[in-house]
Amino acid sequence: MMNFDAILKYQDEDEKYIALQRKIVSTDENKKFIAAKKAVQDSAANLKKAEIKANEIKEAYKKLEEDILKLSTELAEIEQIDDNVVDIDEVSYYEKAFNSISDRTDEIRKKTEQLYDTLEKLRRYIENEKKNYQSFNVALNSAKAAFNEVLKSHASEVDGFKKRLNALEAEVNDAEAMKMYNALKTAKKLPAFVEFVPGTTVCCRCGMEIESGVKAKLKNSGDVAECSSCGRKLFVR
Repeated sequence: MMNFDAILKYQDEDEKYIALQRKIVSTDENKKFIAAKKAVQDSAANLKKAEIKANEIKEAYKKLEEDILKLSTELAEIEQIDDNVVDIDEVSYYEKAFNSISDRTDEIRKKTEQLYDTLEKLRRYIENEKKNYQSFNVALNSAKAAFNEVLKSHASEVDGFKKRLNALEAEVNDAEAMKMYNALKTAKKLPAFVEFVPGTTVCCRCGMEIESGVKAKLKNSGDVAECSSCGRKLFVR
């Protein structure tokens, strides 16, 4: 049979420990620490995105350089042929080809200028974001130091809770009971174990009607059953 007295002691102590943890995380120091950490993470992510964008622009530049090389080759070929052309139709054909190369060259020039402007803006953005990143890191280190002081001020209290909980867990001496407790704790359903008095009809925690099948399992001392509404463990002392 489960040691319900020990389980309830553990549960009560753990709820007090959870209350202390909530108190610690709700301090201004922790809120500032979390905000500072997020600022650093966001800045790092921004820099990463900017670096990816810069690499994309560099790749686009390479592509334009390749296109320019192709056009230069085409132009050289036309210039060689042009010296020997006497037919009017051929002259017209090569003039159109030359004009096409000229138009494509202008288009590449415009794209190059656009890429340059974008890259220059990106360079300034990265430069500024790097300064922000350094500033955010300074703020993070300061906030972390302040929060560590809060942790230090509660260190002996936290240590006391841990020692008492370890001792009480040993007193419970029931792996299955602790497994049930921790599962409900994770599901944020504390208290996990709730005493049931035979003859009552509702769960004294959630207040919902207990099904007849569940009540049938809760008749004798040591009986344990799950509330079908809230999932907590009902037990008979």
